[in-house]
Amino acid sequence: RRHIGLQGAILEALSAIIQFVGRSHGDDLVTSLLDTGCDILAAGHVMPTLVVALNSWSRAVGPSHLLYFTNEVLEIAAPPYSRDFVMAIIRLLESANSRRGTSKTVDDFVEEVRLRRREFALGLDVVSVLDFISR
Repeated sequence: RRHIGLQGAILEALSAIIQFVGRSHGDDLVTSLLDTGCDILAAGHVMPTLVVALNSWSRAVGPSHLLYFTNEVLEIAAPPYSRDFVMAIIRLLESANSRRGTSKTVDDFVEEVRLRRREFALGLDVVSVLDFISR
């Protein structure tokens, strides 16, 4: 937390490495890189990490890696969730082709968001994604 300025630089470097490595290297390397992203997120760089995951990593890694990252994020995060956080996680789950039963953590998050969808002011398109994920 003391080096918040460095977190942004580390996130940029991590993103470049993830884009370079992409799907061409073994699962262990990609998983380790995504774990580093979780460490950055846990250090307080939450939304910037999720934005990079959505805009960059989601195109560079496969759905199983995206789901792994999203599940790890949900293991770290705890309610109450901000609307921006909810929207980012839903988009990551959509990109990962997540479905009910993939992970208890994901299922619990989706159910909580579905129950509180008015509070989060979710649009019909997002509610449709939630319904699809919860099947």
